[in-house]
Formats: sequence, structure tokens, C-alpha cells
Amino acid sequence: MVSAEAYVGERGGPRFRGLPLGVYFLTGFAIIGIGLFAGFEMTVGRRIERRIVEARVVQIRNIGNVTAHVISQYLDERRRSIEQAARFFGLKGGTTDAEIATALAEAHRLHPHFLTMLVAGPGGDVLAVSPPSDARRGTYVPRSHNVADRDYFRVTLQQGSTFVSGVFRGRGLGTDPIIAVATPIPLADGTGIIEGSLDLDILGEIIRAYRTFAGVQSMIVDPKGQVVYASSRSVPILTPIASTDLAIAGGGVAGRGPLTLYGSRDII
Repeated sequence: MVSAEAYVGERGGPRFRGLPLGVYFLTGFAIIGIGLFAGFEMTVGRRIERRIVEARVVQIRNIGNVTAHVISQYLDERRRSIEQAARFFGLKGGTTDAEIATALAEAHRLHPHFLTMLVAGPGGDVLAVSPPSDARRGTYVPRSHNVADRDYFRVTLQQGSTFVSGVFRGRGLGTDPIIAVATPIPLADGTGIIEGSLDLDILGEIIRAYRTFAGVQSMIVDPKGQVVYASSRSVPILTPIASTDLAIAGGGVAGRGPLTLYGSRDII
């Protein structure tokens, strides 16, 4: 430590051993100034960071609103598609299983955006599917599968109108998560349904098309709180959002309607 003992310098003025007194005052002011500046800089830095986060959350909300609108339009188009398929099926007709299968296959060719399609009779027995076979399940045997417990069958017949389901896991024709779009059709023995299944990959395509900044994880959640799309492969589809890291971090919420977009704040 520099001593503060006084001595007489060459010019006889009072000085402190080691450095002039003024240097100590200047050094003290400099240290205080640096401390104040550092504190000010940290405060400003926090404000800037907070504003960036707030801006990103607003951006997530805006993207969510756009995404919700696009998804709503897409589902409306698929609703019209299944109704057109039902009208086509009605024109083609058919009473035997083979005739029904042929009419369904032609309807599916006109509406290829459906992953699979099926026709079910009044009791829920599946009379025909399209495509009629695949590598996983082989060739479908008419009436070997029943969908009477499915919402897309039950609600469609109860309401007598087109129904768009929530996300659920398929069975029989596949086990992928899907959305079902169904509408009533007249059959020889009563009213049945024609149904088309939608692949959830379309949700990822929509998000990728409208997400305008990188480095943000996103999820789409249905009204039950289930994740139906996640940009991170570590989040399984149909996982409750409450159990995800995104929910723990407190995501920004956006979008209106049946699906909600979440964006992670912690990595913005």
C-alpha cells in the first residue's frame, strides 16, 4: 500500500510519498465513475433484454394468430373436401362391398390430401378403406373393423353434419396421430359416414412457413392441453404440455380457436 507520509519535494511543495495527492482524488473519482457506469450499463442491458423478450413474445402472438387463421382455413377446406367426396360417392352409389370400395377409391383420388379414407355403415362397421392395403396392415377385409366408439362416427351421425375431430391416435389403419374429418352419407341399409384422415405433418409445414425468427422452440396444443406439434423431436406428440420444459419455463401463448401456439421464452 502506498504511504501517505508527507515529504518535501524538489520544489518544496507538500506531497505524498509515491504519487501526488491529486492523482488519488482522480483515481477515486474514476473508480466511482466506473462503478456507476457499470451499474447503469447493467440496468440498461436488462431493460434491453427485457424489451427484446417482450418483442419476441408479441411476435409469437402475432405468428400464433396468423397460424391459427391458416390452420382454420386449411380445416375448412378439408371440410368442404369431405362433403364433395360424399356427393361424389352418392353419385357413384354402390350396394356391395366391392362397389363401395371402388367408389371410395375414386373419391380418394380426387382428394389425395387425405392420408386415408373410409366408409362406415350405420352400425360402425368399416365397409371400405382407401388405400385398401399397405405394408403395415396388409389388405383390409371389409367389416373387420368397427369405429362406432369414435367421435368422428358418433358425433357425425348425432349431428347429421360434417365433423372435424380433435387429434387422436389411429388404430386399425395405422397408429399415427391424426385429425378425422367425417360427414354422413346414405347407404342401402341406412346412414353411414365417409371419413378422411389428416396427417399432422401439415401443422409443421405451416409453422415453418410462418415462423419469422430462429432459435425459438414452438408447440401447437389442442383444447385438452395435448401437444399436437412440436419443433423439438424430444417432445412426443399427445404429451400434456404441463409436463414439458416449455410449460415450466413459461411460454408465450398465442392464437385463437381449437389450437394454440406456444413459444419458449427461455431461449429467445
